[in-house]
Amino acid sequence: MAAARTPNPAKAWREPEAFHSAALKCCQELDGLSSQLECGGEVGSRRSGAGATTSSVPFGGHFAVRLRAKQVCRWAAESLGSLAKKRQKSEGRGFHSHALWNAVAKGLQIDGSAADNVTISLVQALGRLARDWSDAPHTDEPGEDEVFLALGSFLNAITVRRSASPSVLSAPFFLSGGTKLALSLLRDAVVCYKRFCSNSDKARLWEDVCVEILRETRSKASSDEMVPHVAGDDDLYFGILSLLDEEVVEGLVKARAGTSGDSKERKLCLGEEVLLWIQELLFPIGCATQYEEWMSGLWEGLPCHELWRPALGMRAAHVCQGHQEKGLEEKRATVLAATDLKSGLGGGSPGGDRGAPMGRALL
Repeated sequence: MAAARTPNPAKAWREPEAFHSAALKCCQELDGLSSQLECGGEVGSRRSGAGATTSSVPFGGHFAVRLRAKQVCRWAAESLGSLAKKRQKSEGRGFHSHALWNAVAKGLQIDGSAADNVTISLVQALGRLARDWSDAPHTDEPGEDEVFLALGSFLNAITVRRSASPSVLSAPFFLSGGTKLALSLLRDAVVCYKRFCSNSDKARLWEDVCVEILRETRSKASSDEMVPHVAGDDDLYFGILSLLDEEVVEGLVKARAGTSGDSKERKLCLGEEVLLWIQELLFPIGCATQYEEWMSGLWEGLPCHELWRPALGMRAAHVCQGHQEKGLEEKRATVLAATDLKSGLGGGSPGGDRGAPMGRALL
């Protein structure tokens, strides 16, 4: 199949439907290239005898296939970024093309490094999508299912790529556009997760997005980087805490203690990621006892006991670390004395009185 024409991605916001059509053709092209790779045999295979066969991918063809996949993937990502930037400057909902997302996913399936230089565009586009759908009524919109399927393919391609290579895993994806952009996406992804709670497949997709952002920001961003954004965004702050309740926490404690029958090797669920995120964001240099007091303050009905530390991931390195480091007393007092989340939530549990004084100097 001849290479599909790819117009200037910077103009995507002017003619979104035309770019959607171009992306459909690119997807067909990438399907053909992928089929060639699957049945092509070894790279550069040639006739060496009467019984030998010639590969359907000519010598050096695998390089050309990967190069084309990378070109299409980057074009689609930049086009998505163009659409997202335009909609951020104007009112109304954005144009969301499942074909563009599919083109990115198919390109990544052929070449895992295809999106390395355009991750910011992808995060911006995903953020625009999350913002639009978090503001939308609780009804399906035309094309929503197709976009969800495309997003699922994209996120799967990203996950497979990151798990296959330690060097790729070490590179930031959601943080490639900065902490503010990543946390803004997290805020809207939480809303989308709740919006689609009645649809397990769609809710699971946004749950995966939340988990990946929490995990990446926890491991790659410092507390000093994240604190100002969390303190200045009530929707993010209360959205994160609303993912937790006493039942969730008690279940996590039992699971980690081995009393629930769940596998200890299972993937961390969203609730666990939230707890670890809060622990390392708000208590980076604090004492284990202060963290435990905070937890028991949120859920007074859940007794604080020795299971907390191993169950919720409190590492020995956190215990009284602040007391051993000179010059951190003032910072510890500033950070920890202001973490009275119970009063900030207006009485104790996530989902409490939003009108209670949270304080933008909380952190």
